[in-house]
Amino acid sequence: MEKKILSMEQIKKRYNGEWVLIADYETDDLSRIKRGRVLARGKDQRKVYGQLGKHQKINLATRYIGDIPKDLTVIL
Repeated sequence: MEKKILSMEQIKKRYNGEWVLIADYETDDLSRIKRGRVLARGKDQRKVYGQLGKHQKINLATRYIGDIPKDLTVIL
């Protein structure tokens, strides 16, 4: 999808309200993603998670960009 590395701020602006699959990411001292390359994105979490199998040999992260929907359960 994205060929270039984007900052987390750029990702938040472009993909607000969507799930993203991020590769080639860098984190800060608190393990928060600072920048990365978006491989997949969409409003349907299952479709984004479905892309994980296509990229098994690289480190990946998934994130929801935006306010967490009220009908979503988050387990930490």
